[in-house]
Amino acid sequence: MLSVEISTIIIFLLSLILAFYLTLNYFNTKKISYIFWGSGMWAFAVGVILEVFFAFGAYNEALIKLYLFIVAILVELLAIGSINLTGNKHFILTYYIYSIASTLALIISLIYTGIGYILTEGFRST
Repeated sequence: MLSVEISTIIIFLLSLILAFYLTLNYFNTKKISYIFWGSGMWAFAVGVILEVFFAFGAYNEALIKLYLFIVAILVELLAIGSINLTGNKHFILTYYIYSIASTLALIISLIYTGIGYILTEGFRST
């Protein structure tokens, strides 16, 4: 079991390095995609460190909600970085609007929805 925690910590450290270099690439090139990809990797690193806490039994509803938010946001940030490569301003603006709307919906659902069942029963497929 401890090897799982060690490998998760290694993934955390590697994701920090990648996040750092993606952020550095943005400052060197000023290409907007890098800032979104870097932000996505920073979010991934935070998500991984939360997984380490969970593996050692340190979790509560607030941490799990934070984790769910971060996992959703990191996918969105990576996608926005890729969308920016298209160069299609209408498509990019549409995706930005979609991302803002879906993020707001996510925040509202996390605020008003209890996840106590996940804490006691875990995730189940139906």
